[in-house]
Amino acid sequence: MGYNIGECVVYGHSGVCRIDEIVTREFDGKKQNYYLLRPIAHSNATVFVPCDNEKLVSNMRYPISSDEIDRLLTDVDSDSTEWIDDKKERPAFFKAVMQSGDKKQILRVIRCIYLKKQELMNSNKSLPSTDERILQELERMINDEFSYSLGISADEVSGYIAGKVKGKQ
Repeated sequence: MGYNIGECVVYGHSGVCRIDEIVTREFDGKKQNYYLLRPIAHSNATVFVPCDNEKLVSNMRYPISSDEIDRLLTDVDSDSTEWIDDKKERPAFFKAVMQSGDKKQILRVIRCIYLKKQELMNSNKSLPSTDERILQELERMINDEFSYSLGISADEVSGYIAGKVKGKQ
């Protein structure tokens, strides 16, 4: 699939990027075309993706739509992630989900942690710091794309998700 200058794509952990241009660079005497990506959240950064490297180009995709986000948030309820009481097993599972990049699983874990956090807050307790950091990292992973797709600031995404999750309880 070819992408065009001016389009926005999601590229790996770089988040939503605009394709600023397709440039030719020469490395080791070989000329190659590259997509020049600028992450929207970090406009000073530049990412070069070789146009003919199928593996790297396959990491590029169009951002999901706001309708897809709402469907994902609805589907989160259909198969929830249960809280893991084991303090060693829980972070390992959460990190595996984080590494998978599966948005549905990430949202399920966010929901799981969010609900546990609410439960603990109702008992005047707080979420363990390890779980709080994982929650923040998972939210950060999706905030960029969701804010782009929903047309809201990255700071508003957590509230949007929390509102959808609260509304489903």
